[in-house]
Amino acid sequence: MLSNNVFYHKLQSMDIENFRSDFLAKQAETGMGQSRISAVYGVQQAALSRFASKKMGLSFKSIIKLWPFVYGCEFSPASTMREDGGGGDE
Repeated sequence: MLSNNVFYHKLQSMDIENFRSDFLAKQAETGMGQSRISAVYGVQQAALSRFASKKMGLSFKSIIKLWPFVYGCEFSPASTMREDGGGGDE
């Protein structure tokens, strides 16, 4: 599971290619196929296939659904903010 600081850093440096790379690494690590990921996380298998093969990106909604699979924690940017509204890496 990611700490708040690591989560905030991931979020700040995130782009679709980083997420794709992290997704594919986690898929290889876990051995989970696209059909299983689709069933567990509620993202269409066809969308996962297009994403993995670099034919298409993913919607933000799909990224949020897959975030726990890829990073081991729920997507919750509010938990990374300090009371004064600043980011967690300062």
